[in-house]
Amino acid sequence: MNPHPSPKVGALPAWTGLGHWHTERFVSLVLTKREWEDAVDPRDGEWSFVHEAVITCRQFTTAAVMSQPMPDQLTAKDNAPGR
Repeated sequence: MNPHPSPKVGALPAWTGLGHWHTERFVSLVLTKREWEDAVDPRDGEWSFVHEAVITCRQFTTAAVMSQPMPDQLTAKDNAPGR
């Protein structure tokens, strides 16, 4: 599960569930086969990983969207043809 835009490694929240943050060349929450097999209930663990990873990664997308100007905050220059 990749957060977008990709956050700086230092900005990643702690991950306490199954899986781990992968931070070499790209940032992603990953669940390896070994981590999945080691889960008490692999089927439940898989669902839990996906659910929590989506929530965690959405925080980055929401923060990025919220930092963009809203349409009513754009200037006439921003709305010029070719922009």
